[in-house]
Amino acid sequence: MNLKEFHTIAKHTPDYHKFVEIIQDELQSGDVRIYAGKEKVNYSDIIGIVSRQTDVSEKDILGRSRIMHIKESRFILCYILRIGYGQGFKQIADYLGKDHASVMHACRSVDNWLQTDRSFRMKYENIKTILNTFKQS
Repeated sequence: MNLKEFHTIAKHTPDYHKFVEIIQDELQSGDVRIYAGKEKVNYSDIIGIVSRQTDVSEKDILGRSRIMHIKESRFILCYILRIGYGQGFKQIADYLGKDHASVMHACRSVDNWLQTDRSFRMKYENIKTILNTFKQS
């Protein structure tokens, strides 16, 4: 699925839950790829790694829950896509069904947590290491 197809689905699917179902089907097919410069970014792989490492389902990460451990996973995903893969706030927001300000807030929150919360920093570093290993293979 390219970004144009994603936007088409988003525009023509007014029901949020149906939209999440469609995106979940696409994630399972492994075809969600967004191009960041010359590097391919497979969102489904990244979400899968974040999901497994944080023990939060992919569906929950893509959802709207404000439960702290779920929100942390979603915020880590935003931060990784932004910092690790150079995705724009708008691109990430469009993919997650959020607005760009929410993604900006997520990235600022992760920056803050990395500086102040040792256990969060260890969790993030673990995910980052796995993603770097995954990128190199």
